[in-house]
Amino acid sequence: EDLNGDIWMAIDPERIYKFDYLTGKIEAFLSFQETQKTLGSISVLSLYEDSKGRFWVGTRGRGLFLYDRTKNKLTALNIKNKIVNDDVFGILEDEFKNIWVSTNNGIFKIIVKENSKELTFNTRNFDVFDGLQANQFNLWAAFKSSEGEIFFGGINGVNYFKPQEIIYN
Repeated sequence: EDLNGDIWMAIDPERIYKFDYLTGKIEAFLSFQETQKTLGSISVLSLYEDSKGRFWVGTRGRGLFLYDRTKNKLTALNIKNKIVNDDVFGILEDEFKNIWVSTNNGIFKIIVKENSKELTFNTRNFDVFDGLQANQFNLWAAFKSSEGEIFFGGINGVNYFKPQEIIYN
């Protein structure tokens, strides 16, 4: 659900859809056949709108993208640390406006910096060596509590944490 109350869905491999709760209408937006010319084949696994209105798209094997709804354009993110080839199962935002994604290669924290013309990204990857239950996570197993705790479900259980309490070595 976005900030306007509309529900966004990827219910088939061809498009992203928006369901307008008030009118009951479903509208097709982004066509993946159009993006295939420039970005290649894309299969959406997760969608998330952050507090700034940016629309994040997690894919199977293609990493993370941003979708510009006004231009109806999908942009591949230039993020280092292997998110590029990952399956992105869950996307959440913490209280500090950082993005957290669960993948088939652990959990990534993405710090988004806004410049006047572009976004830049710094990442930190967490894996089994940081105490995760596994590096593999599950689709649709992401939740943020009212207290700001982040939960990601994986193949061997659940990881949960308060981002502000993470101690970095």
